Amino acid sequence: ITLDFANEALKDYVNTNIYINNSIASIQNVVAEYFNISVEDLLSAKEQKKTSDNSKDLIGLIFKAISIAMGIAVVVLNVLEKVDVKSSLVMLGIGLTSIGIYLLDKNESKE
Repeated sequence: ITLDFANEALKDYVNTNIYINNSIASIQNVVAEYFNISVEDLLSAKEQKKTSDNSKDLIGLIFKAISIAMGIAVVVLNVLEKVDVKSSLVMLGIGLTSIGIYLLDKNESKE
């Protein structure tokens, strides 16, 4: 499934202009704000413990987001009858793999 396919399938339900206001700078600002750091610190090459911990949090957040996104995509595309069973299973597999990696990493961090 590509972005173009998803846009075409959802064109009657979602305004595709939501992508127009996104830029690298705005994404950097949102990420920096989320982790309570400046954009300069986000872009710096300094290896600090706090940045390392924040990176680990970000990776966990990304894996959780992938899992949720895959589940939502399967539900929406099935409701719209725009996806076959094989593709649905692949997307659910990606979601389960992502949450599995997140949970394994989380358990390793506790030990």
